[in-house]
Amino acid sequence: MAKTETPKNVTKKHQARLDREKIQHRNILIGVIAIVVLVVGVIGYGILDSVYLKQIRPVASVDGQKITVRDFEGQVRYQRYQLVNQILQFSQYGEYFASYVEQYQSYLDNPEYLGQQVLDKMVDDLVIAQEAKALGITVSDAEVEAKLQEAFGYFPNGEATPTLTATAFATGTPGPTQMALVPPTNTPGPTNTPTEPAETATPTVAPTATTAPTAGPTPTISPTGTPYPTATPVTLEGYQQLFSEFTTGLAEYDIPESVLRDMYRASLLQEKMFAHFTADVPVIQEQVWARHILVATEEEANTVLERLNNGVKWNIVAAEMSTDTSNSANGGDLGWFPRNYMVKEFEDAAFAMQVGEISQPVKTEFGYHIIQVVGHEQERPLTVEVLDQVKQSIWSKWLEGVKANKKIETFDLWKEVTPTEPTVPAM
Repeated sequence: MAKTETPKNVTKKHQARLDREKIQHRNILIGVIAIVVLVVGVIGYGILDSVYLKQIRPVASVDGQKITVRDFEGQVRYQRYQLVNQILQFSQYGEYFASYVEQYQSYLDNPEYLGQQVLDKMVDDLVIAQEAKALGITVSDAEVEAKLQEAFGYFPNGEATPTLTATAFATGTPGPTQMALVPPTNTPGPTNTPTEPAETATPTVAPTATTAPTAGPTPTISPTGTPYPTATPVTLEGYQQLFSEFTTGLAEYDIPESVLRDMYRASLLQEKMFAHFTADVPVIQEQVWARHILVATEEEANTVLERLNNGVKWNIVAAEMSTDTSNSANGGDLGWFPRNYMVKEFEDAAFAMQVGEISQPVKTEFGYHIIQVVGHEQERPLTVEVLDQVKQSIWSKWLEGVKANKKIETFDLWKEVTPTEPTVPAM
């Protein structure tokens, strides 16, 4: 017969101890669960932060509109990818392009400088996009696709032909006054000094925040031409294959296709805005033909004046004293130029002078100029080169003016996240 257990008598003291043990066990369990949840949360947040949250943090903003880490990293990687490809291409030609290889490598070796260039360009692109939106100027997906097709050599409607510009060309010969002032060997054509630096679609001025590599070719912060050379017309299937191969190559370096399309969109939008603000530039304008002698100090400029007043010929003084080596051997001839072509101080002086008059020293960012006006016409056709420079100057002034009225912020985070890949593979 089975033996039954006699129930134990549980005293109040014993029961209280059991209750305390249960509470302790429960608290320990809750504590362990809390620690596990905390650890998992920290790990999860770290993953979330590195994968997503960090990617949407701003590296810069324009009137509160952000440029994110993700977009910035993509564009820097794309520029590095382009530089690597250029280095590999130039390396095939040996010493002939060695200086270019060395220069492009210096950009890869200075990621902060390259990152600053990319960030500056992205800020400009955002400013332009905001202003374009206000004007109702847009770029469609179809336009981006058409530009990509063109870059890869595919023209669905036949290869595009250059559009001729109906620009009047400056012609005619110098008059008796100009012939007396300037020897016949001087050509009345524009030179590059002292023109005002124009900010083009691909700014290349080195930021002061970082140390720039040595002088030489600067990387192009914009979409480039056809990634693959082709000797025969590209079909739709050929374009699709080329594009697929190109974007696959980008993906290997964590560069999404969207980066390429965004850069083409920004480039197209800038083209439209540039055309909008420079469409009404007249091709016939008031122009001055001048020459100058450029020196570093006011004392030297006064020496130039003294020598000229003592009868020393202009061309001799220019050849001996002018620091503008682009034209010192040619008497400092700057050719014909309109307003908005030279730096303001130089322009104001030249357009206020009489033909044949020699100026007092004129100070600009380049130094001190002694100017002589050789010709002055109220209506003279611009050359294509001068017209383009005038448009660039107008565009640069517009962009800088707009930026001055916007709240533009950059954050040091960009320095931490600037990619250092890709690099040139070992050869």
